Amino acid sequence: MDFPFLNMTGFTFYSICYTVGYFFPDGDSNYGLGNVRIQDLVFAYHAAILTVLNGIQCIIYHVIKTIILLVICYNILEGGK
Repeated sequence: MDFPFLNMTGFTFYSICYTVGYFFPDGDSNYGLGNVRIQDLVFAYHAAILTVLNGIQCIIYHVIKTIILLVICYNILEGGK
């Protein structure tokens, strides 16, 4: 569960960094990024959106797995009566 959320954090900050580099291209405020092209910006946002979706899927899968386990335990306990 750690990897998707660490990945989501990383790509979010990556998107922020490249957005600043794209909209302020010249001068000392570019933070060593060089020329940031629109492809770089699109990749950063695409990766951030997909990692958010991946995180949501991991949460849903974890919750569903827990619910299934609880239902099985309940059926075993109720079936024994």
